[in-house]
Amino acid sequence: MVEKEDPVANYIRSMLYQGHPIQHIKVELTRAGHKKKDIEHACTKAMKPKKTMREGVSNTAAKVFSGFYILFLILFVFFIAFATRADPIIVAVSFLPALLSVIFFVPYIDRNPSRLLLFGLPLLLSAVFMLIVDNGIIGFLSQVDYGGVGILNMILGLFYALVILLFLSRASTKPKEAKPGKEHPKTIVEKEVIVKEVPKEVHHEPPKDIKSYIQSIEDKAKALNFAIGRVYSKKHGAKPELRKSLQVDREWYNQVSDMEANPAELRILIQKIIVKLQSLTKTEAELLGGSHNSLKNIERSSAGMDRVIDVVIRNDKDPVQAYYEGAIDFCNKLLQELNHAR
Repeated sequence: MVEKEDPVANYIRSMLYQGHPIQHIKVELTRAGHKKKDIEHACTKAMKPKKTMREGVSNTAAKVFSGFYILFLILFVFFIAFATRADPIIVAVSFLPALLSVIFFVPYIDRNPSRLLLFGLPLLLSAVFMLIVDNGIIGFLSQVDYGGVGILNMILGLFYALVILLFLSRASTKPKEAKPGKEHPKTIVEKEVIVKEVPKEVHHEPPKDIKSYIQSIEDKAKALNFAIGRVYSKKHGAKPELRKSLQVDREWYNQVSDMEANPAELRILIQKIIVKLQSLTKTEAELLGGSHNSLKNIERSSAGMDRVIDVVIRNDKDPVQAYYEGAIDFCNKLLQELNHAR
């Protein structure tokens, strides 16, 4: 099966792609209210290559084939026993090398086993079987034609290995070459480095489809929420309720990904996000009332006459203006796409 999308893991991937250190991302997720265990799990998923639909289907097909092949081997044993009038137990033991080769590999299909192991195991087990019978270690197998049976075990095992290799080869795709001018950052950070980030101009190229717009909105909203959380933090005198009233509701951008197939509900939710973003252009006095009086150690108007978004831009090191403008821009473009799709 294809792994279910994890919004937190997707966010971590996005931030790593932008060059943010992993430790910095973990700190921001902790401030946003995520549990440490969930963050570590999401980091592990984010640093793994994503399994594609093609890989999932091919691996499932390989497992289904393995099940049928085991059934075939069992029926084959009964057929040989019936045709030669031999003891079914002796025949079953004689074909254990082929059967064990298949059973051993089923749990390892998802782990992409090496070709050496895939083709080497049937040969090794068949050779051990012939050696055991030739030396009379198992007495009741002394009458078995170990040479012929051993070769047949090899053929059955190698045939299975070849088919499994074909399934796994279909799943592997050639990685896309990176576009000039774009570098993928390393996803493993050995040392935590304190970096002073300088706001930089960000160009918003329109994504190619609705799904890309949705992902962009989610990324920008999360980044903006983190910035709001840093500026209106507890150490600056802000209470959790104050922070929450300014941030885009986390449930909204999590629900956006689930509503791609329902344009009507998606349109309503995007409009709610736009209203929330536009509200940040109001002054602190308008949005927070008397609560702004408790704020401290922030560069702002003590009378609360500065716009909230300006306060966040002024007091955070991240390119907050780019996050904000990008979020609104992508929301408007998504609404246009939804209206065209009507």
